[in-house]
Amino acid sequence: MDLLQSYADDMDDDQQLQEPLRNPSSTASDHSSPDSSPIRISLPAKSAAPKVDDTALALTVAAANRALTKPLDPTQRVVAYNPTYDQLWSPIYGPAHPYAKDGLAQGMRNHKLGFVENAAIEPFVFDEQYNTFHKFGYAADPSASEGNNYVGDLDKLKETDGISVYNIPQHEQKKRKTEKKKEREEDGDDGGDVVDGTEVENPASETWLLKNRKSPW
Repeated sequence: MDLLQSYADDMDDDQQLQEPLRNPSSTASDHSSPDSSPIRISLPAKSAAPKVDDTALALTVAAANRALTKPLDPTQRVVAYNPTYDQLWSPIYGPAHPYAKDGLAQGMRNHKLGFVENAAIEPFVFDEQYNTFHKFGYAADPSASEGNNYVGDLDKLKETDGISVYNIPQHEQKKRKTEKKKEREEDGDDGGDVVDGTEVENPASETWLLKNRKSPW
């Protein structure tokens, strides 16, 4: 019985000790009430991706795109940089007539092989080389270096010995000489004008050039 009595006394002491411990918590709850709490300032929320003024960025990108395109003036003959094929043959900026000619037909000198320039050449010489190229596949190039002044089929050039459409072949020369000789014998004229071999090979004499200054080309 004494033990039980002492145990009951210990329980009473523990309860008395726990009551003072509960009082501070109650006071803390009293201080945390809305009336007794200090004024709190609400700060604006921060965004991980804020809005940025891209006006300057747009101007920079536009300048970079303009530098990449680099439009060319078709009337200019000199380009200060090395343009690409797409830049050279891009469509001309601005309105254009749908049925108008373009390129060389419109008078522009730029084409896919370079720049077309005027050249001083006799019409007869041009016609001779033009027709020679279309018949034999080769022609003389006056702008080439010495010893390499022919363009086209060089094998055909060696085979035909570099003749042009206005040069008379050897067999044709013999045939004409024979015919003229027969004509002189029939007329009883032993003499006659002697045909110059150089003139037969190249009929482009000064008299012929004076009579044929104009060319259809």
